[in-house]
Amino acid sequence: MRSPKPFTTRIAALAAIALVMSISTAAALAATSVTTIDPTGASFTCATTNYTVTGGTLQVIVGETRSENGGDHLSLKRIPHDVILSDGSTDTVYRLVGAGSANGQASTTGEFAFTDVTHFHILAPNGAVVGTVATVLRLNRDGSGFTFASGDCQSPQEG
Repeated sequence: MRSPKPFTTRIAALAAIALVMSISTAAALAATSVTTIDPTGASFTCATTNYTVTGGTLQVIVGETRSENGGDHLSLKRIPHDVILSDGSTDTVYRLVGAGSANGQASTTGEFAFTDVTHFHILAPNGAVVGTVATVLRLNRDGSGFTFASGDCQSPQEG
């Protein structure tokens, strides 16, 4: 099982955003933003090989909806597009497929709960899976939670 720190950081950031949005009277009832980022240089650490992103884009979709009682629902989707990777020792070009999704709710009293599910495959040119990132992180309203990882790779560490 991998350390929950990168996911915990991401969830804590989402929780802070949710809290600010839940107490902001200027926030719209629903909003969505789409951003594209360049993941070049990110490295997936796997059991037998490390894979470094050499091209492509990562689409990040953030949605926020406010309920009539003032609570917020946040969603964050991470979708790779044409992301290619290198093993650093051969000329083989690998592809990244899959997605990540974080969703949460925050109340007007500051309570929040979030779940982050990430599932990516690193594919060889013939389509064979050479690495998998498969994690679930849950943070409950009472502060308890868990991380479950079943893949043989870790997502790139967040800065």
